[in-house]
Amino acid sequence: MILSSIEAHCFRNLRGRIIWGEGLNILHGNNGQGKSNWLEAIHLLAQTKSFRTQRLQETIKFGEGCASVYGNLKQGEVSRELRITLTGNTRQIFVNDRREPFTRYVGQISAVAFTADELDVVRGVPEARRRFLDRGAASLHPAYTQTLIDYKRVIKQKSRLLQDALDNGFSLDKLNELVTPWNDQLIHLAATIHKERSSYVERLNCALDHNLFDDQVSIRYVSALESKGNLNEYESLISDRLTLRLPAELSAGTCLIGPHRDDLEILFAGRDLRTFGSSGQQRSALLNLTESGSRACLSTLINESRRSSPPQRKVTLRTQLAGRIFMRFQTALRRRKTSLGHCWHSPAASSGHDYLKLF
Repeated sequence: MILSSIEAHCFRNLRGRIIWGEGLNILHGNNGQGKSNWLEAIHLLAQTKSFRTQRLQETIKFGEGCASVYGNLKQGEVSRELRITLTGNTRQIFVNDRREPFTRYVGQISAVAFTADELDVVRGVPEARRRFLDRGAASLHPAYTQTLIDYKRVIKQKSRLLQDALDNGFSLDKLNELVTPWNDQLIHLAATIHKERSSYVERLNCALDHNLFDDQVSIRYVSALESKGNLNEYESLISDRLTLRLPAELSAGTCLIGPHRDDLEILFAGRDLRTFGSSGQQRSALLNLTESGSRACLSTLINESRRSSPPQRKVTLRTQLAGRIFMRFQTALRRRKTSLGHCWHSPAASSGHDYLKLF
């Protein structure tokens, strides 16, 4: 579905409503007028969180106790109202005025944010790259979010058990008896995560511009188990490793086996981008990955439209056109070595008059 309008009350300095046109939308104005805040509001509607802060109370206008962001989604004759209300650091999520849990809400709208903080994907620790993959996979398959929640719960509970076993001097036999139910859950959830991430990386590779700026770009999902056995039999492999590494996990008091230790390898001309890439190459690669995620999402929408009724197909093809305009917009910005924030369905913000001459 496409975001047709957005309304904000006491979110940052925002007040009022924007009705989006088809295709590319540009927010233009002086610095400090709220352009990035509107992009943040879109991201909040899509992801239920800000791309600028983890403390949601910081997004509430000074002197106010709560804030609200509303969005109207449309696809053909079908419409849907989204609302997120913030009070302190808590949020309430509504669809058509009915409160919904996060796992049922996520996937209502897809959004991609390109910000300076996103450079952690190419510069930072593996956790940032895992989050990047998980966001993308969840945008295509919203049910995957519940898998991630369940996996984090299992890892937390198992780590607590391992720490208790270490503190209390449990024998391996006793620990094995206690940890087996958690490992059974971990095996199933880990296999799903491995499959979803690997599939998403394949989609990214198909959409990736592999010859960006004359440098060969490549990505690869790196499992922590890839040198330990046959990844095509992942459940059997991780089961064996969990049994083998139980003494090491007991000594460490934490979980050492699972996809929470995997990584995404990003190469430029066959070299590790994080170590050997210049700042410009890292930014370009991140933009390339972000656009590839948009194209992968767009490809999924098009494939779904081929199985849908003619009115739905028409809306999806309009989405395709908007995506193409968005990609041309970003290409033009790259050529001028300019970086602007954006969210998918093509809103972008700029305080410079010259950028508008690109279109």
